[in-house]
Amino acid sequence: MLITFSDFEIHPDYFMHPSKLHGARHTYRVMCNVLALGDALGLEHEKRLAFFAAFVHDMARTHDGLSLSHGPRAAKMKVPQFEYLFRQYGLLDEDIETIKTAVRNHSRYTEIKKTHPHYLTTALLKDADALDRCRLGENNLNKRYLRFEPTFDLVTAAHLLYHESEKIPSITFEQMFRLAEKVYQKNLYL
Repeated sequence: MLITFSDFEIHPDYFMHPSKLHGARHTYRVMCNVLALGDALGLEHEKRLAFFAAFVHDMARTHDGLSLSHGPRAAKMKVPQFEYLFRQYGLLDEDIETIKTAVRNHSRYTEIKKTHPHYLTTALLKDADALDRCRLGENNLNKRYLRFEPTFDLVTAAHLLYHESEKIPSITFEQMFRLAEKVYQKNLYL
């Protein structure tokens, strides 16, 4: 499936709390990390859903500190706000529910059960989000919390994506996507 990059251009007013830590750059990197990790895992459908979930995952934050409520709030407010966009890409009711589950659970300490039908999408989003923790400090990513073995292989590239993207004064999603393709040394597909 091909996407139109401008559909996923993030405007500052999408966020409840403007932030450098959890704003557009972070969101773009998580979206790209989802694509790279989803490809590595061969999870095509889950990759698509986690990509859409990544787009909205931090939009309902009200501050940059520890927040267990921003995921549920984003599932309730931001997924419906962008549901029209997701449906333009062929998503069905069950897909929207999967996105809500992933967004709702992306920052919770507890995991949903591996037998849950939305587990793979949720775990994919959580690992992709964790890959960008280097923005919080070089040793901020605790690898023991990663869910998928291939995520370990992407840590160095994710750090490089962060550092290289921070050199660009104003970055669009398409620019981040092209940079991610270079960093991950592969074509990323959705």
